[in-house]
Amino acid sequence: MRARTNLAALAVVALFIATACGSTSQAATGPKSLISEIQTRGELRLGVAPQDPFSFQDAKTGEWGGVFVDIMADYAKAMNVKLVTVPTTFSNMVAGLQAGQFDIASVLNARPARALVVTFSNPVETELGSFAVSGTTLTTYDLLNQSTNTVCVAQGAAEDLSLTIANPKIQIQRLADENACRLAVQTGRANAIFDDWNSNGPFVKANPAYHIIFPPTPFVEEGIAYAINQGYSYSDIAAINVEISSYVGRGLLAQSLAKWGAVDPVQFAAVAADVPVYVKTLEAQQFPGGS
Repeated sequence: MRARTNLAALAVVALFIATACGSTSQAATGPKSLISEIQTRGELRLGVAPQDPFSFQDAKTGEWGGVFVDIMADYAKAMNVKLVTVPTTFSNMVAGLQAGQFDIASVLNARPARALVVTFSNPVETELGSFAVSGTTLTTYDLLNQSTNTVCVAQGAAEDLSLTIANPKIQIQRLADENACRLAVQTGRANAIFDDWNSNGPFVKANPAYHIIFPPTPFVEEGIAYAINQGYSYSDIAAINVEISSYVGRGLLAQSLAKWGAVDPVQFAAVAADVPVYVKTLEAQQFPGGS
């Protein structure tokens, strides 16, 4: 009887040791390190899609630039690695990140559904939906929001989702990206583009035949951030947050915004008196001095 008892006790001790060793091994291994992966590879792969002035491709050189590219170039320099841009679309941005096509997704709207599958950095800027409208007759949201008019939106982008939820009367045309939508308006296939105000501002400034209309209530107002896959160490996203904070603190964000032609879009509103209060409030935060 005593022998059986001793065997049982030894079995319990062996199980405890095995469990303890397993826990120790897991603790020693810990979560994956994205920083280590990037430094081992020698390059930081950044997912990019057209969103002027945050990321866009130069038509002549094929090189990608923009505010979010500048920040990651500075981050890559700190890690002593090469920055490599990986073109994608916003509808495929999260899937591409999960598939390992790139290390960091850029210019991604931080929203709860996405936060369930990726880890977001602190926001760099705020996205606010706006309409860039051609012509002189459609000067208010009520005039624009008619079933006889068509608005173009980048398929899969935050604006696409927000328009679907808002369900306006206007007809919605979904194309690959903002460049395709701009061409649609310029060729008369659409009356307006629904895009981030940070993109519509420079576009309207460069094209005086257009003006900006804001919906009476925000269709989309979200932080624009970077994202990494889940499962990595908290240190990885914390390091990106420190890079963003440092970039802002050194005055480099303001320089980058100016370099890539960021402008206050409110100054191009069709009717200044019709600019909603929520837009003026955010304008004071993101564009000090206002229009």
